[in-house]
Formats: sequence, structure tokens, C-alpha cells
Amino acid sequence: MPKGRTLLGALRTGDPGEIVRAGKAYARLLRQHIEKENQVLFSMAERLLPPETQDAVWKRFEELEQQQASLRVHAENLVRALEEKSKK
Repeated sequence: MPKGRTLLGALRTGDPGEIVRAGKAYARLLRQHIEKENQVLFSMAERLLPPETQDAVWKRFEELEQQQASLRVHAENLVRALEEKSKK
């Protein structure tokens, strides 16, 4: 099973400490993934895709970012709440 799915499975344990640990590990994994996209995938796209295609792709990324903003805030609040709970 891929590492990300294993970490997400750990979120189902119900143990606040385990949820925080798995959540932080998953966040690190996502940051690494995003960094790889930024360094490899996007630089390759800039070299290979025509400017009008790049513009269309970036426009769609921006739309998706706006849609996901509220989910990101909710996730950050959940992590903070779980961290506080795990300290008790």
C-alpha cells in the first residue's frame, strides 16, 4: 500500500496522538510531492507546452485553488484542535 494511503488509514484509529502524528507525516509527504511537481513537472511543462496552453493550465489551477481554500482552512483548524486534544 502506498505510504499516503497508510497514513490516511492511521487517521481512522480514533487516537488523537496517532491522528496528529499521521496527519503531520501526511502533510510532509504532500509538501515533498508538491516540491517535486514544482521542480520537475512544471519546469518540463514550461519547456514543452505552448504559452496559450500554459495560460489555460494556470487559470484552471487558480480556479481549483480558490475552491480548495475553505477545505484547507478547515483542515488546519482540525489539526490544531487535535493537537490540543492530544496534549491533554
